[in-house]
Amino acid sequence: MMQRITNCATVLLLMLGLATSAYSQSSDDNELYNWIEELTLSESATEKAAVCEKMATYYAAENAFLKAADYSIQSADFYQAENNPQKGLIQMEQAGGFQLKAGESEKAIDTYKKALEASKAQGNSTTEARVAGKLATLFVQKKDYPTALEYINQQLTLLGNAGSLESASALNNQG
Repeated sequence: MMQRITNCATVLLLMLGLATSAYSQSSDDNELYNWIEELTLSESATEKAAVCEKMATYYAAENAFLKAADYSIQSADFYQAENNPQKGLIQMEQAGGFQLKAGESEKAIDTYKKALEASKAQGNSTTEARVAGKLATLFVQKKDYPTALEYINQQLTLLGNAGSLESASALNNQG
């Protein structure tokens, strides 16, 4: 009799766990549906960018890094359209990081190169130096040392201050 009660309790706990999991999944699906609806109904690019940021964060938490990267890129595009290039740069950089986490280093390199060009166009030397450092690291990992050295030199030129923490990091990348 005790064995049957234990078995029933186990089955009930399993059912409760499945129901909780299903509720959680349903709740996540509702949230995604609401965001997609918000994205389609939003009139301003800033609102659309914010929704894309939420979706990128959601997919990153789910370890769906390529989807997260896609939404970060869309967010960057919306911010650019709304004349908010700094937020666009942040999203572009984040997309490159998501692509790296997904194991897509070539896509990350392409994304970081776009972020590098955008930061140059904006005159944002801090972001330009940071992205150049990320590219240098990726090219070192690929064992493409001449290209890595180009990005390291670019980073050092932009930083121009041998005593800064970022300069030390760039020198550390150099080997």
